[in-house]
Amino acid sequence: MPNQQSPSTGSGASAVGGKKMSAAQMNQYNRQSLIKTGLKFTKRLQSYSSLGANAVMGATIRVPLDRTGIVTGVTLLFNVPYTANATGYGEVIGTYISQFFPWNIVTNITYTDFAGVKHVNTAGWMLHALNQLRGSRLIENAHAMEGYITSETGINSNILGIQNAATGASVLKASDFPEYGNIFFSLYVPLAYDPEKDLRGAVLAQTDRGEHYLNITFANALYGATGDPLVTPIAGGTGGTFTLGNSGQTYGNSYIIIDAYQHYIMPQQGISPSNLPMIDLGTIYEILGGLTDNSNIVAQANKFVNWPNNRAIVSCLHIFDNPSATTAVGNALNETDMGLVTLLINGNTNVKTMAPALMRQHQRYSLGV
Repeated sequence: MPNQQSPSTGSGASAVGGKKMSAAQMNQYNRQSLIKTGLKFTKRLQSYSSLGANAVMGATIRVPLDRTGIVTGVTLLFNVPYTANATGYGEVIGTYISQFFPWNIVTNITYTDFAGVKHVNTAGWMLHALNQLRGSRLIENAHAMEGYITSETGINSNILGIQNAATGASVLKASDFPEYGNIFFSLYVPLAYDPEKDLRGAVLAQTDRGEHYLNITFANALYGATGDPLVTPIAGGTGGTFTLGNSGQTYGNSYIIIDAYQHYIMPQQGISPSNLPMIDLGTIYEILGGLTDNSNIVAQANKFVNWPNNRAIVSCLHIFDNPSATTAVGNALNETDMGLVTLLINGNTNVKTMAPALMRQHQRYSLGV
């Protein structure tokens, strides 16, 4: 999943306090001024929090965003109600949850700007992985899971985990998985590279026409026997069912609920090219994922993965997916699958050559674990 930037270029010069500044210097000056003095808003898009019968498994829904301020990102809170039969319930308490559950419930999420350009186009679990790594946290919050679970009950008690739809209590262990439940998780959709320090990619949305929006596509089903953790949220054998909805329960609902929150900055000096970081606002912070390639993968041979040209590549996440229908959560990845990773640039120059053990060590150091 390339995490990249498509930079624009600036020319000419401006003056601040009688001192001439290049376009890049002016952009930096306006960026810092906007970050320090701009009013930071978070707006709940209430009219889109419950999308009714359109929000079902396999569907693609659109979440329109407001035309206001300089948008830095969007937070989405998901509530997925379900009902499990006895077979499916029994398999789940036997730990048949896939590795990327529940973020793989969202198979694709895109952000499209006013010009029809996609800044974000990736899978839910990829977006979650990016956010976790950028926040120096383990994927799936493994070491902090307890902190997301409270003893409170009700629809607002937790942001991650499973809730018993009958009692409102949240559960942590698979052995406590309820037959009627609500699956809670969240996704942050970054538009600016760093809203606190670096506004490259932020979207100027202060306009009276046009539209920008998110498209969210859900997995075809909550439950399946594919053995592929990237596409099957709950993997099990035959005879099990997990149907969407639990409307007969105290905390039940028939459809997926999405709470959308738009984060934006409003300059106190007004919207004007003279006081905005126009190079930042003309740069796309692109998150492109969901790309797959199963060609030329053979033992004891190199597999080449091309990255995009004409981009400043910030980072890239590759997942080696080795599913198996005989093991419900897929085959384990180990050193027999991948022995060496090499970064090649500019005419096959080897910049980095790393064994998985070295990469794992560096990643653990960066995460502080």
